[in-house]
Amino acid sequence: MRIKEAINNLKEKFSKWAFDIASHIFLSLMIAFVVVLAVTALVFYIYVLAPQNRGIEISDKSLILKEELYNELLKIWEKHEEDFQKADQKEYLNPFKSPVPKEPEEELTE
Repeated sequence: MRIKEAINNLKEKFSKWAFDIASHIFLSLMIAFVVVLAVTALVFYIYVLAPQNRGIEISDKSLILKEELYNELLKIWEKHEEDFQKADQKEYLNPFKSPVPKEPEEELTE
């Protein structure tokens, strides 16, 4: 009983709340626009302006390149490139075109 009453009470409040928003639609849209603009400005500040103000941190460690791993990676890339070139040369059937059935050749009899 209490659950049904609570649900009905909630439905009643929601319908009044929805009606109030709908009756003042312009004001509601302006408030929503301001909220979205504020959130956008906050995200822009966090991800664009704040990192620029902090500056770039430069580490003293130099980059060490392991030539063996680089050569292995280069071989893999070359193999993928060869496979890609082979696939480019192969002719595939068009899956969107229905195959035309071949008509049997008519026998010429005299």
